[in-house]
Amino acid sequence: MRFHEEGGWLTVVGVAGEIAAQGGLLRSGPSRLQAHQPFSEFSARLPRLGVLLVRAAGPDDAVAARIRAFFRAVAPDVAIREIASVDAQLDRTLAGPRFNAALLSAFATLALLLAAVGLYGVLAYAVRRQKREIGIRKAVGAPRGEIVRSVVGEALTPVAIGTALGLAGALAAGRVIESQLYGFPARDPLTFVAVVGVMLATALVAALIPVRLATRVDPMVALRAE
Repeated sequence: MRFHEEGGWLTVVGVAGEIAAQGGLLRSGPSRLQAHQPFSEFSARLPRLGVLLVRAAGPDDAVAARIRAFFRAVAPDVAIREIASVDAQLDRTLAGPRFNAALLSAFATLALLLAAVGLYGVLAYAVRRQKREIGIRKAVGAPRGEIVRSVVGEALTPVAIGTALGLAGALAAGRVIESQLYGFPARDPLTFVAVVGVMLATALVAALIPVRLATRVDPMVALRAE
């Protein structure tokens, strides 16, 4: 196809698929139409700028020396600004996003630990306050296993509900985060399972330890202590 533009005709020789040309791995905005131009036309405006991709095998230093020797032989007037491997360029491009991701991960881990500590303290205190009730239930002949299951079930119910609501909110927020990433899912099942497991395990330990200690105390001692 040929289109007329100011200064001449533009010939379309092919259409490329969608690529992350703007923003790299992090999308900086909605996808925009791009056009690839021949290097001969591009270099007419910037004759001293160019990027050459070379496929080679061997150590980076050896490859760089071979490239410089080649250019000295065929084009001694070409100044080489930098020679770097694709991995080095990728590491340089991702240095900022990786630092931000590590920082956010550290804050998220700290928030999870604070939530677990707070949850443990609240549940342990709530279960200890039932010491008199546990003593009465033991005095009337309630089996120890039934008392433990009842108290632990009461403690885990609100935690399970809160975790389910938080998981739903995280899934909804993941859709927004995923729209800002290119090629990486924001909803990692392993992360969700780990967070839910930590919260439920913390609640279980916080309820199980105090209730087991309370059931080992003589009912009359527990009642007199209150």
